[in-house]
Amino acid sequence: MSNKSHIAALDGLRGVAASAVLASHVHLAPEPTGTVAVWAFFVLSAFLLTTPFVSSDEAYRPLNVLAFLVRRVMRILPLYAVFVVSYGYAAGMTSEFVYNQLVLFRGAGHLWTINQELLFYGVLPFLALLILPLRRFPLAVAGLLLAAAAVVGRVLTVDVVAVPAISAYMPFFVAPFLIGMALCFAYPVVQPWLRTLRPLVANAGMAGLVAGFAAVLYWLSLRAGPGVNFAAQSPAPIAACVGACMVWALGTERNFLKALLSVTPLRKIGEVGYGFYLFHWTFVQLFPHEATLGWFLLFGAMTYSVARFAYVVVEKPGIELGRSISTLLHSFGDRKAVGHPAAG
Repeated sequence: MSNKSHIAALDGLRGVAASAVLASHVHLAPEPTGTVAVWAFFVLSAFLLTTPFVSSDEAYRPLNVLAFLVRRVMRILPLYAVFVVSYGYAAGMTSEFVYNQLVLFRGAGHLWTINQELLFYGVLPFLALLILPLRRFPLAVAGLLLAAAAVVGRVLTVDVVAVPAISAYMPFFVAPFLIGMALCFAYPVVQPWLRTLRPLVANAGMAGLVAGFAAVLYWLSLRAGPGVNFAAQSPAPIAACVGACMVWALGTERNFLKALLSVTPLRKIGEVGYGFYLFHWTFVQLFPHEATLGWFLLFGAMTYSVARFAYVVVEKPGIELGRSISTLLHSFGDRKAVGHPAAG
């Protein structure tokens, strides 16, 4: 599998998740659809961000950890600030709203997910450090992380870790992140085997995983009962299903899911998926609409246009600034190492 097709599929997955959130918020799709999409975002984020800690000892150096955090903050906060200020102004809200979101991170509306992401950025280096002694045994690490994901929801209740969200607090939904980390450790081991599969077998396996995912969702919905957002109650099994489909799609050479995720519209939305997720809220909340495909497509087009503009003007410069600061930190660390007496 080429790196190009890998990136295209990941962008496409991000595009599917962003579109699913929009469909949920315009009430074209049921509420659990958006929640499943959020768990997919978390799995993908952890999968990508754990990679340096799997492949390099350098990632564990204090300055490199600091550089990692700087890159993530500069990736998230500039566009976040622009959304908060612009939405607050457009909605006629007071400065208290802006203060609550920019300073106190109250997580109003869909912004609760940003708080979850930022908290994960903070704990990821510590989680990676805990499993560092076992890094030579990636499947064992993956197993431990999956086991932790299965039980952590019962331990990290809102009484233990309270994350600001909407009008109150939520627990730290760490299970999807742990599953993404587990997949990152397991992927380099299982990928060579997956790549040997013939297209017919790869597609049959992919179809089985998708059907299994659908069966899990159906079972969870029956267990929760009508009118209940079952996806919010079951992040771990849903994230595991998303992750299994993602790894199978990425690891095999040719399968229908990777082809679907790589289509241009989904890739384009995925490229600006963060901005799409942020700014769709403005249209959904401020424009009266009906739960129809037409409104979904209209809001999607409007959101994509704003997100693409924001990417060029705000998000991309923030990413580049974060990289520049990260490079300076690396340079400082290298000069300090050269100047150390032990370096000679």
